[in-house]
Amino acid sequence: MLTKEAFNALLKTLEEPPENIKFFFATTEPQKVLPTIISRCQRFELKRISNELIIEKLSAISKDLEREIEKDALYQISNFSEGSLRDAQSLLDQIFCYSDGKITLEYVNNALGFIDPDFFFELDNQISKANTSFAFEFVNKVHSLGKDLSYIIEELIEHFKNLLIIKFNSKTSKFLSETILKKYVLSSALYQEEELFYILETLTQATILHKNYFKKIHLETVMLKIIKSKNVLSLDILVKKVN
Repeated sequence: MLTKEAFNALLKTLEEPPENIKFFFATTEPQKVLPTIISRCQRFELKRISNELIIEKLSAISKDLEREIEKDALYQISNFSEGSLRDAQSLLDQIFCYSDGKITLEYVNNALGFIDPDFFFELDNQISKANTSFAFEFVNKVHSLGKDLSYIIEELIEHFKNLLIIKFNSKTSKFLSETILKKYVLSSALYQEEELFYILETLTQATILHKNYFKKIHLETVMLKIIKSKNVLSLDILVKKVN
C-alpha cells in the first residue's frame, strides 16, 4: 500500500492525466485508499470466485498438461485459495513443479502444511468415547510433524465449523469433496448441536495461543476441554432431559 505522500503525488497525476492514458488500480485493502483518490475513480467490486468454478478451471489445466490429480486435492487447493483463481493456479503450478507423479490429497496437505483430515475424524471418534488420553496423543502427533501449534487451533475451528454446517444441512457443503463429505456426515452424527457450539466457543477463546509461550501445554489443555465436552451439558440439554 502506498504512503500518504505517495498517494498525494498520484493525486496530482490523476487530476491532470497524460493524454490517451487510462489508469487501472487494484487493491485488496480499499479502506486504506485515500477518499480523494477514490472520488476520482470508477470503482468495481470483484467478488470471490466460487469453489466450483476454481475446481473446474484447475481440472481443465491439469487435463491440458496431462497431469493426474485427485479430486480431493483440487478441493483442498480451492479452499486454501479462498476464492482467488490466481492464487489457486499459482499453487497448482508449484505443486506440479515439485512432483512428477499423481497429485494426491496427502501430497497437497503436506505442501500446504495441513494435517491429514483423517486425524481430525479420529479425534471425533475419541471425543465420542471421552478418551482424554487422546488429547496428549493428538498434540504430540502434530508437534512431532513439525506443525506450528498456533495454527492447529485454526484448523480445528475449520473442522468443527464444517461439522456444524453439515449438522444443519449437508447439502450446503459444496466446499467439500464427495469423499470428505461422507466422512463429515458420519462424524457429525456423533455430536449434538450444543456440543459443537461449546467446542467452537472453547476453540475461539483459545486463539490467544498465538501469543502464548507455553503453546504445547496450552493446546493440551484446550484438547482436554474439547474431549471432556461430552460430559458438559448445557442448560438447554438438561431441561430437555428433565422434561
